[in-house]
Amino acid sequence: MQTPALKDYTDLIHQWAKDRKIIPNAKPATQWLKGLEEIGELAAAHNKGDKAAVQDAIGDVYVCLANFCSLVGAELPTQEWTTPPSRSPIEAIAKMCSSWGCITDSENPFRGAYVASVVSALRRVADQYQLTLTECVAAAWEQIKDRKGTTTPEGLFIKEQE
Repeated sequence: MQTPALKDYTDLIHQWAKDRKIIPNAKPATQWLKGLEEIGELAAAHNKGDKAAVQDAIGDVYVCLANFCSLVGAELPTQEWTTPPSRSPIEAIAKMCSSWGCITDSENPFRGAYVASVVSALRRVADQYQLTLTECVAAAWEQIKDRKGTTTPEGLFIKEQE
């Protein structure tokens, strides 16, 4: 059996979000803020050198980005690639923060480039920890796929206590 690709996991995430009424009920700002929270968790995990938490946070940021892109109709790059990382994790996280701030502007003709920049930064941080983005997203998928909870009127998914 072939290992699922990033696109396969992205499709599963989109369906998961639809099944839980996150899509189309969430407000883009809600998903953007949740993603920003996850970027903070990524920074904290990196500061601690906690590879497992880095993997978890990368996957969680990607899930939020996938939901955000679905809500605003932005394309999410899912092609596989391998490139030697050119940035330290701190530089990649800083670039991610900068690009994350630019994806909310619906009038920005470069929104797609900023989304791609976030994905690239996620890949670069993963590379620094000898992980792939697909591995991180697969781990996130395994955590959320059977998750139950409720969706607020703003579209924020509140998971049941496990």
